Amino acid sequence: MQFPQSGEYMKFIANIEQLHPILDWIREEIAEMEFDRQTLHKIELASEEVIINIIHHAYEGRAETVEVMVKLSLERKSVEIIFKDFGPPFNPLDAKVPDPLTALEEREIGGLGIYFVRQLMDEVSYSREKDQNVLALRLHKK
Repeated sequence: MQFPQSGEYMKFIANIEQLHPILDWIREEIAEMEFDRQTLHKIELASEEVIINIIHHAYEGRAETVEVMVKLSLERKSVEIIFKDFGPPFNPLDAKVPDPLTALEEREIGGLGIYFVRQLMDEVSYSREKDQNVLALRLHKK
């Protein structure tokens, strides 16, 4: 699956008021893929989880920016959504995978969000580029 070197790119203020505008923009950018409703819902849920984590954890409520890039594969069979933030280095993929069957009162706080994202997407990757956290979500059209 080949992806172009660049894709559609947008910067947003990372605050909760921007959640729906960011999700709307992502939806518009992937519209030509004509995903079925269930697949589109997966993309939206995973993207929402990532955005909320950036707002609450990377910036702890400070109004900083989040960069979002959407790349459609050249064959239009996959989409990659890349989120970049300037928060402290943090690889969410290193987090301990929680056991979703553990009772709530016995479960450690955190970790379910990225677990959820990994279940929804075909691929999730993290890198640190200069002073940015870069989280990429990839989903292949079935």
